[in-house]
Amino acid sequence: MTAPIKREGKMSERLSQTITAMLKENTGKNFLDSGGSINRHWQRNQLVEDFSATEPVTWELNTYNDETELLVTLNVYHYLMDLSLDDRCVAFNSLQDSDGGDWVANSDFYGMTESGVNYLAELQEFNEFEIGRTFNTYNDENILSQTLQGTFIDIDDEKYVLLQVHGGADVRGGYTTSKLFNLGGEYMPNDGGITGTIDGVDVHMEGVNLYPVYSGDEIKLTPDSKIELDYYGIIE
Repeated sequence: MTAPIKREGKMSERLSQTITAMLKENTGKNFLDSGGSINRHWQRNQLVEDFSATEPVTWELNTYNDETELLVTLNVYHYLMDLSLDDRCVAFNSLQDSDGGDWVANSDFYGMTESGVNYLAELQEFNEFEIGRTFNTYNDENILSQTLQGTFIDIDDEKYVLLQVHGGADVRGGYTTSKLFNLGGEYMPNDGGITGTIDGVDVHMEGVNLYPVYSGDEIKLTPDSKIELDYYGIIE
């Protein structure tokens, strides 16, 4: 197989379409879960016409016993738009879609169709192929709006992630069919970089905590604190 080709323009549009389809993918219902009739992620996402027009970062201030806490959420669409697609990704993702989402049980990876399994087997046969760690963001503190699950893969020194989005209610089930993304040379962290101001003080977020950029006193949050935050991305 030839080396992957990364594309701009139309490929970026295709990336948006791929992520949007994952966020709206019907991952099923179970009368035992907490999603009720319309409260699963994939159901709520049907109401979003254009994910690119949504706010990357949202927040709220919660006050309890005179202590105010800042809760920040990073929209998973904007986070995943820092990934990229190449020809390998497009070929694999198209095969995954062509099988109608019917998963096989005997795979080394989650959310795999028979065609997807065969494609990865071919990549393993004709390329340097190394399987990295598997992750689920639910197992670590993070600020993402939805849980992600996946496995890192190295193919001919190119870094990829085989990724599922949790679209259900109970985190133990309700995941999308896996899709392949190019990481652009960096492993994907649990959350991205956020910068902004709190009451006029410059802050940045790495992981789940906000820190002042300067080495001064901690910021004292109040219910009236003025917050301005934006996502600057992490995967280049």
